[in-house]
Parts: sequence; C-alpha cells; structure tokens
Amino acid sequence: MKKTKNYANRLLSLSSVFVTEQIKEPVALFWILLSPCAIFYFFALSKAEAGYFNQEYLNAASWFYAYTASSISLFGFTFYLIGRRESGFIRSFIYGRQARVLFVAAHVISYSLIAFAYGSIFYLLTKPAFGTYDAKEYLTIIKHFYFCYLLFSSLGLLITLAPLKFNTAHTLLSILSFAMVALGYLGSTHHLKTFANLSALNPLTFAESVMSGKTELYLIFLTAAVFPAIALSIFFRYFRTQPVWSRY
Repeated sequence: MKKTKNYANRLLSLSSVFVTEQIKEPVALFWILLSPCAIFYFFALSKAEAGYFNQEYLNAASWFYAYTASSISLFGFTFYLIGRRESGFIRSFIYGRQARVLFVAAHVISYSLIAFAYGSIFYLLTKPAFGTYDAKEYLTIIKHFYFCYLLFSSLGLLITLAPLKFNTAHTLLSILSFAMVALGYLGSTHHLKTFANLSALNPLTFAESVMSGKTELYLIFLTAAVFPAIALSIFFRYFRTQPVWSRY
C-alpha cells in the first residue's frame, strides 16, 4: 500500500512538472491555442454577411478543434518527448522499466490535462459568437476533442521512434502538420479522385469528421481502444533513451 502511494505521489509530482513546463512556454501557448482562436474569428467575420454565424457551432468549429488537437499532440506531446530524449533527460534519470513507465505515464497525464484545458478554453472563447454556453454540448465536444488528441498522440509516439534530432523533429512535425492541412483543403475544394482518396487517409480529415459528429460512435470507440494500445506497445518495445547525437 505504501509503495503504491509513493508511486502515485511520484507520478503526480512529475506530471505537475511537465504541465508547469508547458504553461511557461508563451510561444507554444500562442501557436497552439490563441492562433486557432484568432484564425477562427478572422474566418468567421470574413463570412459574416453570408449568415455564417447562423449555422450550428460545430459546423463552423470542428476543423479548428481537430487542428488544435493535432497541434497539442505533435508540438506538445511528441515534440517535448523527443526534446527530453535529445537533452539527455531520459538517459540521465530513467534506468529501468518501472522508471520508464512512470515517465511515460506522467507525460501522458500532463498533456492530457493540457489537452482538456486547451479544448475548454477554445470552447469558452469561440462559443459566444454562436449562442450561449451549453454544458451537454461542451461535454460532447471535449470528449470528441480528447479522442482526436489520442489519435494524433498515438501517431506522435510512432514518430518518436525515428532517429530525429531536436531541430529535425521540429521541421518534420511542421511539414506533417502543413501536409495534413493542405490535403484537407485540396480534398474539400477539388473533386479529383486522387485528392479525395488522399484526404480520406488524412488524420486531420478524420478528426474533423469526429468533431462534427459524422463518424459513427462504434468506430470512434474502436479506434480509441485499438490504435493507442498498438502505438504504446510498439513504443515501449523500440523507444531508446539514448540521444541521437550520442549514437553516431
């Protein structure tokens, strides 16, 4: 019992350190949260005369929730995991399997809390333009938002297995994010079969479908149960604690 309590205290302590570290990054806060909010209102106001604010809130906001979830996962969860490896943090403080599980669990918990916070703040900042707050709507949105976060974080776990240095990782994640946005745009504005097929494989398109309620619940639950479990099992098997810069 005492051992379990001690483990829980260590887990909470390490999680709070990771949350504090993320909150102290004003640049990350701007690009991941405030930037999507600003673009959301810029886009909405540009179409205000066409009755844009008369539509359902999620019809207007689903893509922005999906994009925010992907940004938190890729530039928060994934990028900082690679950064801690490349800084030597993991090699210096993680020696055994239990320590590795503790570290990954704290990383997952901390960025899950950040995801809930960012999703909630985005709702609070953007919902008033489309009506009053609704607790039931909020709970549905945040549930779907967290699923999207899990989807992108699972993809991020697989990316961390690649031998990437810190700067290379940032470049790769930026390219991946841009590619998802570009494919989503091409798929929605062009009717060529090639773009439609590529868009169907786009995680951002799938996440938008989840947020807008177009994806069946059974598919959401199946993906949420299977994909993260597979990603975690592969991660624990192949993830290396030694920085890339010290291997070559």
